[in-house]
Amino acid sequence: MDNDIKVSNPSSRGKDIFLRDDLLDSGIKPQVYSLEDEFAKTKKNRNYLLYVCIAAFVALLIGITWFVSATIEERSKHVNISIQDFEDIKLRDLLNSAKGVEGQLMQKQQELSDLRVAMERDLSGLRDRYARKADLTRDEVTDPAQLKTALAGLDRDRSAEEDSLRGSYAARLDEKAREIDAIKKSMQTYDQKLLASAQKSEDTIDNAKKLQDLEIQKVRNYYEDRLAQKDRDHEKEIRELREFQQQLTATLILRYNPVYTSGPLKNALSNYADAQNRLVLRDFRSELTNDGILTRNSFQTFRDRLSSWQILMDRLRQTPYTNSVPLALSGVHSLTIELVSEYEALWYGLADSISKRDREIERFRYALSAYSQQHREDGFILDPRDSTNILAYVDSLYPVKPGDIALVFRGDDEYIGKVRLFPDHEMVRAETVELSNSIQPLDKLLINYLENPQSGAGR
Repeated sequence: MDNDIKVSNPSSRGKDIFLRDDLLDSGIKPQVYSLEDEFAKTKKNRNYLLYVCIAAFVALLIGITWFVSATIEERSKHVNISIQDFEDIKLRDLLNSAKGVEGQLMQKQQELSDLRVAMERDLSGLRDRYARKADLTRDEVTDPAQLKTALAGLDRDRSAEEDSLRGSYAARLDEKAREIDAIKKSMQTYDQKLLASAQKSEDTIDNAKKLQDLEIQKVRNYYEDRLAQKDRDHEKEIRELREFQQQLTATLILRYNPVYTSGPLKNALSNYADAQNRLVLRDFRSELTNDGILTRNSFQTFRDRLSSWQILMDRLRQTPYTNSVPLALSGVHSLTIELVSEYEALWYGLADSISKRDREIERFRYALSAYSQQHREDGFILDPRDSTNILAYVDSLYPVKPGDIALVFRGDDEYIGKVRLFPDHEMVRAETVELSNSIQPLDKLLINYLENPQSGAGR
C-alpha cells in the first residue's frame, strides 16, 4: 500500500532544461520586450534624411530650370536689332496698321458671335414658352383627338415664330458677315505688304536669330553640364543613403531578432523548436476538494490563466519575427505544453491515489464500526502520540459536535481521562482535557452526554 501512493516526477527533465540559469547568454543583460514599444521605436527611427534629400534635389531642379528660362528670356529681350533697318520700308507703319485691322476683325467676329448667341437664346426662350403651353394643353384637354389637334396647332405656331425670328436676325448676320469679309480682304492686302517688307529684312532677322541661338545654346550647354553633374552626385548620395538604411535595418532586425549561438540555447532549440506536443487537459476530480488540496474555483482559475497564456503565445507566434526568435517561441510553447501536461498527469495520479486511499480507509472504518457495534462502544483511540491532535474514531451512530467531551477507558472499568472531540471530515480529532494515565491505542471512548446535552441520545 505504501508503494501504491508514491508518484514519480517525470517533469524533472523538462524543468531542468526550461529553467536553466544559462538559458540567456551570460554576457547579455535580459530586457523586458514589449511589442508595442518596439513598433513605436521603429516608427520613430524612420530615416527621414532620404526624403529630405529627394525633396531638396527636386527643389534644386525647379530652381535651376526657372533660372535658365529666365536667363534665356532676358537675353532674348536684349538682342540688338537696329530699328533703322526697318524704317526705310515703313515696317512700323505697316505693323501698326495691320494690328489695327486685326483688332477690327476680332471686334466684328465678336459682334457676329454675340448676334448668334442672342438668336439662339431667343429661340430657346420661344421653345420653352411653347413647351409650357403644350404641357398646359395636355392638362386641360382630355379628349385625345382634340389634344392632338391642339398640339399640332401649337407646333405650327412655334415653327412660324421661329422662322420670323430667324428672319429678323438674318439681315444683321449677313451685314456682319460682309463687314468681316471686307476686313479680311484688307488684311490680305496688309499681309502682302508685310510679306514684301519682311522679305527685305529677312537677312537682318536671320543674322540676329543666329546670334541669339548661339547664345541660347551656350547657356543651355553650360547648365546641362551642371545638371548632369548634379544628377551624378545625387545618385551617389541616394545610393549611399540606401546602403546606410539597409545596414541600419539589418542592425535593428538583429537586435530584436537575435541569432542564438550558445551551446545550451542551440540544444534547447533543436530539442523543442519542432516538437508537436498536444495539450492534454483532464476533468476536475472531487477527491482533491474532499481533502482540501484544490477547490473547484482554484482549478477554474488555473484553467483561465492557461487560456490567457495560450492567447498571448498564439499572438506572439503570429508576429513575423526572424532568425532564432520564431524557433525560441516554438520551443517555449512546446516546453510549456509538456510541463502542463505532466502536471496534469501528476495531479490526476494524485487524485487516483487519494481515491484508492479513501477506499482503504472506508474498509478500516467499516471494520471499526462493526467492532464498536458488536461491543457496544461509542468509539476508540487510534493514534494518541500527539496529545493536542489525537486521532480517534467515533461510530456514525453517535453524532459529534466540536468541543464535545468524551471519557477514555481501558478495558471495562479503568478510567484514563477526558478528551475534547473535534470532527474532521469523516474522522475525529481529540485533545486531552485531563489524564490519570497515558492514553494508548484502542482505548475506549464514552461520550459524556451529561456534559454534552446537545449531542445524540447515546446508547
